[in-house]
Amino acid sequence: MEVLKNIIKNEIVKIDKCPKCGKDCNWIKVPFAHKDLIVPDCKCRIEERKIDNQDRKIDYNKILIEKYLKQSGIALNKLTLNTFLYSDNEKDKEHQKRVIAKIKDYIINYKDKYNTSLIALWGNIGTGKTELSKIIGKELIKRYRIRVRYITPVRLNFELRYGITELGMNSIETNKYYYDKLNMIIINEFGTGNSWEQEVVYDLIDYYYDNNKSLIINTNRYLSKEENNIYAKFWDRIKDKNKNNISLPCIWSSLRR
Repeated sequence: MEVLKNIIKNEIVKIDKCPKCGKDCNWIKVPFAHKDLIVPDCKCRIEERKIDNQDRKIDYNKILIEKYLKQSGIALNKLTLNTFLYSDNEKDKEHQKRVIAKIKDYIINYKDKYNTSLIALWGNIGTGKTELSKIIGKELIKRYRIRVRYITPVRLNFELRYGITELGMNSIETNKYYYDKLNMIIINEFGTGNSWEQEVVYDLIDYYYDNNKSLIINTNRYLSKEENNIYAKFWDRIKDKNKNNISLPCIWSSLRR
């Protein structure tokens, strides 16, 4: 009990110069093992500890970001919104700028406004939808340290239907548990594969949507409410007025040509 009292009270033993900064400060008794130590309780040391703790926090955040980026499946290229390749066509360029502006708004306001939203990037082949979705995922990991997974329908089907991952076999329940712990999933090439593969993908989309998790979907199809299939269901989700969902039509010319 005496030891605890000393820790709580920080018993002042003397006033002397701090060996670090040379200013007068209190020297306190601190219990250590079988004897007490007399140490300076100077403001310079408190500031030093604060800086040290901040450095540790920065290092931890950096390690966490690197870990989440590696687990995300997003290629670690240097592409950003600022280096995104714009079309030479002026009309297309204006359309691209509007899409980029919406993406920037989404990233900045993700925590307050869009953390339960669905984004659909849809339109022509080769318009940069995949790269844009990867950029969004990377920025969100770096800014908010959330867990993101970038995946294709085929790979998703292997993991959730058969338990096959890139690192080998897992139980299907283990893979489902992993997806349940993610904050966001990015599904590229939505609509590829046969009908039952698409149903697996849509079931996951439905689960994420109902449990207020973030989703980014890329598709080469022109989404329309007229279709009487899985795309019509998806279109209905995007138009939900109770959520801040975003439809981004990437209908400019291909950037590969």
